[in-house]
Amino acid sequence: MEKPVRKYNGNHTGLLDALAAIESGAMTTNRASKHFGIPKKTLSNKINGVHTKKVGRPRTSRSEQVTIQLAYFQADFLHHEGIVSAGEKSIDLE
Repeated sequence: MEKPVRKYNGNHTGLLDALAAIESGAMTTNRASKHFGIPKKTLSNKINGVHTKKVGRPRTSRSEQVTIQLAYFQADFLHHEGIVSAGEKSIDLE
């Protein structure tokens, strides 16, 4: 049994442009599908919220996101406690 061939290559810029055209009312889903070469079902799923994930790959991994959130939390805590004021680059440990 052969693997089915995927017709849509996942051009994210085209998908975003198609969604913008549909949401602005400039194009119908069917017309945007033909113009941008994106399956009608893909566009309709995105418009109707069937696929709620953002388009494209995440820029950071889950562990990087946790590290970034922790750094923001620590910075907020230090600022709230008066240890570091906004704009300072060093921490007063005394």
